Amino acid sequence: MQDSNYVSIVGSLVRPPEFKRTPAGVSVCEFWVTSERKWTTIDGIKHSTTLHIGCQAFGHPANSLRRHGTAGTRIMVEGWLEFQAWTAQDGSQRSRHCVHCSALGFLSGTDLRNRVETSQAGRHLQQV
Repeated sequence: MQDSNYVSIVGSLVRPPEFKRTPAGVSVCEFWVTSERKWTTIDGIKHSTTLHIGCQAFGHPANSLRRHGTAGTRIMVEGWLEFQAWTAQDGSQRSRHCVHCSALGFLSGTDLRNRVETSQAGRHLQQV
């Protein structure tokens, strides 16, 4: 079996997305999705955990986030996980895992329900 690096996340935007453009004029959007998992153990104890996931979108999905993405917007993100490392301004080494978005779908709002956006490299999301 071949290795696969593919993730799908459903959650809410933590804060408004941040937008930039590359020197070539391509739209870039950095955003954070929060996803909560709740479960009950066999002895009835309820648990929950919240995960904040960094994401990046380019091109058409980035433009869609600029138009429709606000803090709290329900979203589904598909893409691949990549490792990023850099040197901070104070000289310390930093790193994180980030989802490189190939497709996204807005899951809330009457006019945005089931709206799907994909990058050129992405594949289309299934309607939810």
